[in-house]
Amino acid sequence: MKKKRIVSLSLIVALIAIIAGGTYAYFTDDDDVTNEFTVGNINIELKEPNFNDKHLIPGKTVKKDPTVTVKEKSEDSYVFMYVDNKISHLLVELDINEDWGPVEGTDNLYVNTQFDNNIVKKAGTDRRLVPLFNEIIVLDDLDNEQFKDFNEDTDVINIMAFAHQAEGVDYDVAVQAAKDHFGIE
Repeated sequence: MKKKRIVSLSLIVALIAIIAGGTYAYFTDDDDVTNEFTVGNINIELKEPNFNDKHLIPGKTVKKDPTVTVKEKSEDSYVFMYVDNKISHLLVELDINEDWGPVEGTDNLYVNTQFDNNIVKKAGTDRRLVPLFNEIIVLDDLDNEQFKDFNEDTDVINIMAFAHQAEGVDYDVAVQAAKDHFGIE
């Protein structure tokens, strides 16, 4: 009888364990979340597609068209161009295109004003901006004396481009970043 009782008791314990285990399975759950992030970027390219004749003579017009392309999927950005003109004594004033405005308080820093609030919006394709200017014109009343000290290694026009994210950034912050980038006080 004792054996039957032990077997019965063992069966009852086993049955309780099975029921408890089954009940436990009904009240459990498992889940996880994987956070996938993407990183934004700004990618610009500066080219002069029509600048191929670098020969300067009095009265000559030379095609020079510094053009920024904001590359596909770049974030909304402010785009700036800086002109370091080391041959200004040989040239007529550069004719800056109307889609580029001077940055207040600077002489040679320009911001693209082609779009609302000066912001070039993110696009699914490359966005080629209007050139800063299209040509330079050599003064026609120059003579050998003005050209005698010309050094083709140092007498240059450097054009530089800079873009700064626009989302969450005030225009004045982007301007200061551009000034810092170009070393403008």
